[in-house]
Amino acid sequence: MYKKIPLFVYFLFFSICCFSQKTVYAAFLIPADLKEDANAVVRNNSREITIEAVNSMVVYNREVVTVLNKLGNSDAIISARYNNDTKITKLSAYIYDAFGNEIKKYKARDFLDVSAVSGGTLYSDARVKYIEYTPIGYPYTLVFESEYKTATTGFIPWWFPVNGYYVSVEKSTYKINNPTGIAWRKKETNFTDFNIEKKDSDTGLQYVLKNQKAFEYEHSARSPRDILPKVKVALNTFYLKGVYGEATNWQEFGQWMHTALIEGRDIINEATKTKIVDLVKDAKSPIEKAKIVYQFMQNKTRYISVQVGIGGWEPITANQVDKVGYGDCKGLTNYTKALLEVVGVTSYYTLYV
Repeated sequence: MYKKIPLFVYFLFFSICCFSQKTVYAAFLIPADLKEDANAVVRNNSREITIEAVNSMVVYNREVVTVLNKLGNSDAIISARYNNDTKITKLSAYIYDAFGNEIKKYKARDFLDVSAVSGGTLYSDARVKYIEYTPIGYPYTLVFESEYKTATTGFIPWWFPVNGYYVSVEKSTYKINNPTGIAWRKKETNFTDFNIEKKDSDTGLQYVLKNQKAFEYEHSARSPRDILPKVKVALNTFYLKGVYGEATNWQEFGQWMHTALIEGRDIINEATKTKIVDLVKDAKSPIEKAKIVYQFMQNKTRYISVQVGIGGWEPITANQVDKVGYGDCKGLTNYTKALLEVVGVTSYYTLYV
């Protein structure tokens, strides 16, 4: 026969549960050593990436960060970018006060949706959804959750668990699920002296950083990205803005880029060929020819950026730049290279990363 549990036990259990839920984001739970030299504390940053296919990737992010003072606001940005082949599927943000009480809630419909185009760009499909939160007091805690799905697998988000100086980390997790077993390669940097746990297999990868104290900036200190841990991962077979590719090293990547995106886009019409050849007829060296070609290009063109789809990687044809008199960095580079080839000066289209 079952014994009856006193009613007050239920109330006690209920009260404990409510209290634990309420205080989970309270600032006083942060270990004292993680508050030293910190403007913000990353309580739990989780990024999970699932490679569903060579042309399908889902990226889930959840960040819990406590901002200790106004200098830490830059570590609590509420924004998510997207474009024509990237769809945001989850988006929410919650703000808690110093005691863990919820003071603000944002659903997907509350986010502002604007173009993410810089002043030098004529048109781009890049957009951003964001919230501008003005703190009413410190410390406060942000819980920001987002998820997006994209066809482009040529860019897998990095893991950079420590965002810079004056920010500490209770826990940061980076996980990749690769159930299809697409071959990949990775690069780990600055792991020495950091408490990083690692699990690695052909179909999965996970890194966890725990209890990392904040770094104080020193005069003439190096960029944090040069000294703090990071991981880069790339698929050997990928899909980039509508174009399939395959590469296991930089040489193969360069060959793919030349064949898929550049080759055949360096045609110059005969009138322009005649003009540029005439301009360099008295030049005594390749350097003199190059100077004349550069001056011709600068006088004839202006910089205008158009970043749509593969247009962010594929240059506009040299003939089109010659016709319209403008192009972005890729288009003007390709145009200049084509002009140099006309006058017998060898040059190389180079991607700087």
